[in-house]
Amino acid sequence: MEFSFHSINIDNQNFQMSLYCAGSSYEDGIIEEDRFYEPDGYQYFTASFKPDGFDCMRDTFLGLYHTEDNPIAVQGGACSGSYGKGGNHCGSLQKNLQLAPGEEARVIFMLGEGNRAQGQKVRERFRNLEEVDKAFADLHQYWENKCRKLQIQTPNEGMNTLINTWTLYQSEINVMFSRLAPFSDILYCLLHVFPKKRKGADTLSVVCSPLSEL
Repeated sequence: MEFSFHSINIDNQNFQMSLYCAGSSYEDGIIEEDRFYEPDGYQYFTASFKPDGFDCMRDTFLGLYHTEDNPIAVQGGACSGSYGKGGNHCGSLQKNLQLAPGEEARVIFMLGEGNRAQGQKVRERFRNLEEVDKAFADLHQYWENKCRKLQIQTPNEGMNTLINTWTLYQSEINVMFSRLAPFSDILYCLLHVFPKKRKGADTLSVVCSPLSEL
């Protein structure tokens, strides 16, 4: 996986600076990425197992003239243990497994905001598979409670999925992560769905419109 630069302006306008001003390291089964241009700008990547190998540098993981379709580390069956300052960073943790026919193995990967110490805390908690299952169940219930407050059925299955799932999800995520000032920016981003009964009609029509146009 690749780490976020946290700023679309850096990606679009000064990508070279972001490549110079970041570093990665590996210790105790945790990859830590440091964005030097942000105070406390750390991200971590770890897993429930003890890795057999790792890579922190994207170009090394992929290999010369290779892409995400055929990483040299995957083709060769081993990561290179790369890390450094500057360049394009990634998180790759290798685990070698030998499974008998019909045997299953479950591994957990954890990605988050924070330094290596924060990654250690998260790993200690979610090494317990019961904690993982509980967290997913809580997340599922959170979105069930959100989405079931508005459910609309139309003859079009794709329209039902859009209205009953993705539109509601988009509205919630925009409130969480869009700019808080001015407030009109949030209203413009939200796609709101509401029923409207046309004059003289016996059925309701579903109308989609940005809140800024209401």
